[in-house]
Amino acid sequence: MWVSFSMIESVKKKEEVRVVIVCKDARNLVLVGNDVQNIKSFYQNLQELLYPKTLDSFFAFELGLNHENMWRPLYDARAYFVNILRKCVSDDGQPTWFISDLNKDYELSPTYPAYICLPWAMFSKTKILQEVAKFRSRGRIPCLCWMHASKPITITRCAQPSVGLTLTESTADRELVESIRASNPLSETLYVIDARPKVNAIGNVIGPSQGGYELGYEKCIVKFLNIENIHVVRESWSLLRKLITASIEDTNDELNWTKGLEETGWLRHVRSLLLGAHEIAKIIEKKNSSVLIHCSDGWDRTAQLSSLSQILLDPYYRTIKGFVVLIEKEWVSFGHKFQDRIGHFPGKKAEQSPIFLQWLDAIWQIMSQVPHYFEFNEEFLISVADGVYNSLFGTFLTNCERERRIIEQKTVSFWGWVKKNRHNFKNPLYLRREGTIWHCAKQRVLKLWENYWLRWDPYHKSTFLTPILREVLENYEKDNKMKNSHNLRTGYDKDTTRGTNSHSL
Repeated sequence: MWVSFSMIESVKKKEEVRVVIVCKDARNLVLVGNDVQNIKSFYQNLQELLYPKTLDSFFAFELGLNHENMWRPLYDARAYFVNILRKCVSDDGQPTWFISDLNKDYELSPTYPAYICLPWAMFSKTKILQEVAKFRSRGRIPCLCWMHASKPITITRCAQPSVGLTLTESTADRELVESIRASNPLSETLYVIDARPKVNAIGNVIGPSQGGYELGYEKCIVKFLNIENIHVVRESWSLLRKLITASIEDTNDELNWTKGLEETGWLRHVRSLLLGAHEIAKIIEKKNSSVLIHCSDGWDRTAQLSSLSQILLDPYYRTIKGFVVLIEKEWVSFGHKFQDRIGHFPGKKAEQSPIFLQWLDAIWQIMSQVPHYFEFNEEFLISVADGVYNSLFGTFLTNCERERRIIEQKTVSFWGWVKKNRHNFKNPLYLRREGTIWHCAKQRVLKLWENYWLRWDPYHKSTFLTPILREVLENYEKDNKMKNSHNLRTGYDKDTTRGTNSHSL
């Protein structure tokens, strides 16, 4: 069995000859030996190797030395926004947005992309934008991430304003927000979507972050979506994995499964994302209004809502290439903290949280309702989830674009592997459908993503072959070693992990 160190959550020694390895993908491995000294030595060595001390100690760098570098720019921010700007012209022929290189050296905001798209009214107003950066958490100012295909309606994103106890106001910030509102002549109202519970937003005003929300902004309506923070989601994730492990170890405890699943709160948190994205899509399609999305720092719930909304609104992002661009744009380029959220280094447990995995779960919930709307299949989502956690690729090893640029030429891109295995990820039911997906987010409709969460359960049968298992079966056929082929499952082999993706490169 192949397990990458970054996939391991913790290692525990029980009794003298048992070592339990708890993995982040709901897999628990129990190793039993008959030599106490060997087990002790194995446990100690594993503890030392569990967390690399430096980034270049990850296997991704070793893999980068032994394979052709497959970094291909599937998403280029400048090219992406140039394409958008072709339709960003007002009735009098003036552009409405422009591409700014103000952050080209990552000085305006170290966690933002080098190139951002801003309202034309802000052109040549460098000082005002610098003032906004001081007022917004982490310098993450409001900027464009999506525009409607046929209307001047936009989705913009940012971090919370630094209002604080003194109820500080920023004329510069109000000017930028107003210019975003004015860029859409179809509606006089800009909806500010605050992902947080309102009580949390108010708490940030008096808390150490000295944050807040857009109170009293002219022609702006603030909506709070009550989506919980990374700490609540991390606890829910932990409870779900414990429930799955307990159910495998005690198959007679079926009566408590449904109750236990409800108590984890996982599906409730996924539902909050689905409801939030539905609300954003409704504002855009039914009210013709633009939306500005943020949470606290603008790199977790903001990324979830922005990208999930675009999945609903835009059929391009429901294709394989479009989905890759969406992840690169909304998650990697805009600075989701993959390194911290996955938990690659010790001492940052409070920063760890399955925010990206929660988003993939929400995507799967939508796919299960309208599978023919998506070019990719469930296998693709699971491969993306594993590609994030197994540290074989440089794509998800860092916290922002600035950091990733340093390692790009030393590691292999996950998307190169996806391109090579694209045929495995095609959905045979796909029929490109224009228009918005109006999914159902009622609690009774949502269900556990079994092929991801239960794939290590020996009693669960997955409904597809993974690229790894397919490769194993093909090799067996070539060597004429398929003597008992009728006994092979058509799902995940319990002794084969998706962490062996390196075999497919």
